[in-house]
Amino acid sequence: EQYAAMLRPYGPTITVLPPVELDHFVPGPAHAGYTKPVVGVSGFVYGDNRKGEALVGRLANGALATKITLKACGRGWPVPTASFPWVKMPAFYQSLDVYLCTALVEGVPMPPLEAMACGVPVVIPRGVGLLDELPDAQNIYRYQVGDYASMEAALSRAVADWRKGLLDGVNPASLRGIAQRFTMQGWCEGTRRALEGLIH
Repeated sequence: EQYAAMLRPYGPTITVLPPVELDHFVPGPAHAGYTKPVVGVSGFVYGDNRKGEALVGRLANGALATKITLKACGRGWPVPTASFPWVKMPAFYQSLDVYLCTALVEGVPMPPLEAMACGVPVVIPRGVGLLDELPDAQNIYRYQVGDYASMEAALSRAVADWRKGLLDGVNPASLRGIAQRFTMQGWCEGTRRALEGLIH
């Protein structure tokens, strides 16, 4: 919606919600047997810091790093990074206790939605893509985009909740329920309406 508002002065503007493959991204088994929460980032980093890789670098070298296990998926992150084929991406999200989005500019972004579809709590920036359109809910932690102190504070809250057992006890269906707004059927229908409007 933030980008639609910029475009409306220039002509007809339609927003279409992105699709999460809800039959692919599903909750996994509960975690047990370790003492530090697993925090993950994902995506392809291009060297322009749009993905917020500098924030991840600071996190990996800061005090909070001793309290978490940090995982990265994709390419270009300043920490050890694994690459997963599409079919294995649900397993990556399911291995996490918290998903961290550090992006500065995004169209959507998809990974927080996919993580929530897998029942994983998320730490997300304000003012990025459609993330501000997600409702305030338990296990969605927000911080000021690009601000390391704010991000660290939000992630610390998520870690503290994990230590208190709140994350283990949350019903993944509540987070998945938020992601279920972003359906393949809705994306197809929204695209159809947009194209029909242009054709007519």
